[in-house]
Amino acid sequence: MELCQTESLRNRLMKQTITQSEAWLIFDQIINGIEYIHLQKLIHRDLKPSNILFSMDNTVKIGDFGLVSAFGEEKIDQTENNELGGTVLYMSPEQINRQSYNQKVDIYAVGIILFELLCPFSTQMERIRTLKNIRLQTPVFPNDFERNQLICRLIRWLLAHSPHERPKA
Repeated sequence: MELCQTESLRNRLMKQTITQSEAWLIFDQIINGIEYIHLQKLIHRDLKPSNILFSMDNTVKIGDFGLVSAFGEEKIDQTENNELGGTVLYMSPEQINRQSYNQKVDIYAVGIILFELLCPFSTQMERIRTLKNIRLQTPVFPNDFERNQLICRLIRWLLAHSPHERPKA
């Protein structure tokens, strides 16, 4: 296992604005990493900016495999205390609702991360409120962002409420 002694995407988002070209480079590397994880028949289940790390050469690394699970059949999270496993803001609707799920939960989380990369928030409260609302309704993009319909469609596809409507990595 590789040690990443640099920063996480969460730290980077908090201290600087990510350009659109940087966002696409990060997104591409995350998707490639998720594709590899899924090819190993694994579900990460806790993708979020603090688990996206950068190596010294700025290569994206996916970390924290503490909640990883194997897939093949759809799963339902059951813990002793009936708690949800993962980070609520990045959980798919099916996880929150304790329905069966598969690897598409990682795709949903990547959609949230892409939204954060391309639509930065001015405050932490705005971030939390917006990310909570995304699960309840179609994402609302900033006015200047709506011009790029292709990007909006991609994010909406990744964040589809039905996992069957989301793409594969």
